[in-house]
Amino acid sequence: MNTSRNWSWFPKDPEFWAHHIGGMATVILTQFMVGYVVSDNWSDHLDFEILALSCWVLGFTVMMLVYRSRYHEQSWSKLSLIKLLSKSLSLLVVLALVSVVCMLAISLPGYWETFYQEKLETTPEITEARYLFAIVVTNWATTSAMGVSWAFLYIGITNQRRVKQSEMDNLRLQNSLKEAQLSSLSNQLNPHFLFNSLNNIRFMIHENADQADETITALSEILRYSLESSQYERLPLAKEIEIVQRYMDIVRIQFEERLRFEMAVPAELLSVCIPPMLIQILIENAVKHGLEQIKEGGLIQMDAAREGNNIVLEVSNDIPQASFPNTDNTGIGLKNIRQRLQLLYGDRASLAASRNQGKFKVLIHLPAEQSDIQELP
Repeated sequence: MNTSRNWSWFPKDPEFWAHHIGGMATVILTQFMVGYVVSDNWSDHLDFEILALSCWVLGFTVMMLVYRSRYHEQSWSKLSLIKLLSKSLSLLVVLALVSVVCMLAISLPGYWETFYQEKLETTPEITEARYLFAIVVTNWATTSAMGVSWAFLYIGITNQRRVKQSEMDNLRLQNSLKEAQLSSLSNQLNPHFLFNSLNNIRFMIHENADQADETITALSEILRYSLESSQYERLPLAKEIEIVQRYMDIVRIQFEERLRFEMAVPAELLSVCIPPMLIQILIENAVKHGLEQIKEGGLIQMDAAREGNNIVLEVSNDIPQASFPNTDNTGIGLKNIRQRLQLLYGDRASLAASRNQGKFKVLIHLPAEQSDIQELP
């Protein structure tokens, strides 16, 4: 049974039809066996039984497809158990009545006189109206009960699949976070970066001990954040910006006046949560694939803004004229970010990378959700 978001009114999943056809076949076989055992003249009305069951199977199938459509369109899977049961029972009872009326309207007219005369032999006082009412109520109750059973089975299977899909998404998300962590660590611990950082610290120890101490602290905070942030799906934007600033403090020692870094983030957005290391990886890419390739250095700019219920993050950097990033193959960093955005937000988030007039720009849209986490433990 298909539980994906892109479901269709007419299921294409073979497993759905295997369950449904198997159930219908069981009902038909049971009906014939009961009729054969209980009724002495059952075979006399075999043509009616075949016609009536055919109409019932068709009506019941349409009935359950309508229920399935309403279940998905109105997101009943998110309802409480009481509301789900209430809505399901109300809809199924109505659909069952319509299905039974249609079935009897098609199959009964040609056999009504025969059945009514046979009934009069055993129950002389019964009227046609009472007999017809009894047939409708009996079939209505049976169809309703079977519809409820079908619905509960469908809900159980779809919920089981949803739980498994959620577990798989969570595993993929954790793997994505680990990849982001490793990617960030590989950028920070590559020999060139580490050598420059430690070499700068060595010189600063003798010239400016306080600055050397601050640089060591910044380096340790970056590494700690890279290691521990993977435990969280989202962290406050303020925490991410803090780590980015620490990273830029270290990089600025190497580039000096070659590096210009500008950031514009409204104060009201600092509590909005984003996936950890989202901006950090973008800034690292901007340094590694942008400024390091430009002899005279350049500008890295990071902006954040609100658009309705969304937050827009933009990171841009100067790139060398002769060689610049290929936006069709944006590397592990951007692929990792895209994957995490898809797992966390689905279609509610997006990432777009572009190159224009000597600049490489990454634009991210994602829901503006608040975070209660302020500090890593």
